[in-house]
Amino acid sequence: MVKEVGSDKVIKGMQKQNISSFRIIEDVYINKKTLKIEAKLLALLPIAAVYTDDGDMRGTKPLFYLYF
Repeated sequence: MVKEVGSDKVIKGMQKQNISSFRIIEDVYINKKTLKIEAKLLALLPIAAVYTDDGDMRGTKPLFYLYF
């Protein structure tokens, strides 16, 4: 189901075809005991492509945050 909100189209119901990429947010630090660089995943953001009525790509926008 597509709903018009201003000049944007909002798609109700998540479908994998709508996801164009992912953004990863992580915390990188040095472990003082082992002196290794370690990373901790903080969040994952699915990114959706936004299109105009003509079918041209307007840009991308994050849909929501998945915190870990």
